[in-house]
Amino acid sequence: MKFIFPFFLVSTLVLSNYSFAQDRIYTRSGGEFEVKIKEVNPRSVIYKKWKSQDGPDYVMTKNEIDRIKYSNGDEEIISTRSFSTKQRVNANNARYPVNIFSILPLAMNNFSAVGVGLSYERFLDKGNFVSLYLPIVFSFNNRTNYYNNNTGLYEKTNDYMTWFMPGCKFYPTSSNGIVRYAVGGSLAFATGQKTYTKNTWDPAINGYRTDRTQGSLTMLGFMVNNSLNIQPTQHLHLGLEMGLGIPYYVSDKTSNNGTYANDNIFSNSPLIQFNFNVGYRF
Repeated sequence: MKFIFPFFLVSTLVLSNYSFAQDRIYTRSGGEFEVKIKEVNPRSVIYKKWKSQDGPDYVMTKNEIDRIKYSNGDEEIISTRSFSTKQRVNANNARYPVNIFSILPLAMNNFSAVGVGLSYERFLDKGNFVSLYLPIVFSFNNRTNYYNNNTGLYEKTNDYMTWFMPGCKFYPTSSNGIVRYAVGGSLAFATGQKTYTKNTWDPAINGYRTDRTQGSLTMLGFMVNNSLNIQPTQHLHLGLEMGLGIPYYVSDKTSNNGTYANDNIFSNSPLIQFNFNVGYRF
């Protein structure tokens, strides 16, 4: 008997030490793993399988883990609340969808302060830094302040322009975030019609007669655009954009036949555009 008790005591101590030699990971789904913890960082745990410590390292994210019990008996509870906070902080760095379809309920330019439009934006790189941008805007300028000397009446005009401005945008800090700035260039193509003043010699009155008529207007130019982009969620997109540019080709039929100089709005003027857009990112 004097040998049995020491043997039992030694065996108990050995088994006890063995049982605490490994670490244990308890997952939120109810799993239990015997491991050797190598590293615990803010977002994940790196470990080796207990029965294969010469094998590869494994990684488990903290949102999968409920608690960790270490070989020395200490236990660490992974806080759901603290991890959720980290998730919210890291949401700014999440990859947002690469397509944005927007409605432009407010679009202003040289031609008119009243306009509406649509736009499509597609990101071209993995970090969402560079995008292809395709907006189209319809501007209209209906006025009733043209006085016709011949009739003695005020006349209404139905002027309009359609703008297509394909270009690109560059986001210096990526577009993945709540508030982001972008700069880019675009070509500007516009076509439409505009009312202008025409002076015609009338032998019946032995003088010039002033008439209002409409002529076509076509323009090509280049613009530099700056935009402020607000994305409260990964799918809701709000934007403000302002552009400044120059025309390099103008076919203005309203500048002929005695038109007054102030009717030709593009030839010597910079191009200016501003819009507010609301979009869906998908």
